[in-house]
Amino acid sequence: MKTYLTILILFSASIIFAQPSQSKPNNTIVKNGSETEKKKELVFTKRKSAFDDAVKVAKEPEVDVNKIWDKPDVEAQYITGKAEFIKLVQTNLNTYVPISNDAAIGSYTVKLNVIFNKDATVKTITPITNLGFGMEKEAIRVFNLSKNSWKPATVKNKQVNSLKTFTFTFLIKE
Repeated sequence: MKTYLTILILFSASIIFAQPSQSKPNNTIVKNGSETEKKKELVFTKRKSAFDDAVKVAKEPEVDVNKIWDKPDVEAQYITGKAEFIKLVQTNLNTYVPISNDAAIGSYTVKLNVIFNKDATVKTITPITNLGFGMEKEAIRVFNLSKNSWKPATVKNKQVNSLKTFTFTFLIKE
């Protein structure tokens, strides 16, 4: 019963949504046994809706490799890993720079925006903070030690330009 009902609904839907073609109906002669009768034949074509015109098959957009991505699928990474980058910073950051420039006791966090090219070379290093006392210059100096040791960021497995923010914290105690 359900199958019959489904077929009936589909058949009636195709009749409702079909429209006659622009050509005139053909007069045909159909023979039923000994009896001859004239019938009009209607040719149905699929109606094109506004929805068909408005909606195209969605194509996946191309990856703009020249754009600077701040949230790529995979961020630029230090070649030997994050732990090794932290070790490089801890080993080479001169924590006495702010003390020698008369910074007060406290915690200072320097932020750098680094733009990587799609080949993982560093394009620019820009300090976001302006704390002074030579801290931004020291953070840039230490970051430059890692300048040629990065893997590129990727979007949909394509290498892209990217932006990444790094933080360096100077803690001055008495």
